[in-house]
Amino acid sequence: MASGGGAVKVVVDGHGALKSLKLDPECLKEGAEIVESAILEAVNSAAEKAKAESEAEMAKITGGFSMPGLF
Repeated sequence: MASGGGAVKVVVDGHGALKSLKLDPECLKEGAEIVESAILEAVNSAAEKAKAESEAEMAKITGGFSMPGLF
């Protein structure tokens, strides 16, 4: 997932763990608040996407059946 016009790129796995973070060097010329905001946006967006994809895959396997507390 990318943020800040592609200046921040992150990869999050299906468990929500951050796997990689790449910053465009030009992004670092911005103020700290802008860079921090772009990183947070990218990480949160990637985590949401990973969770949705994981849930979709689990629904395929379980046929939509879920056990409370497990999924």
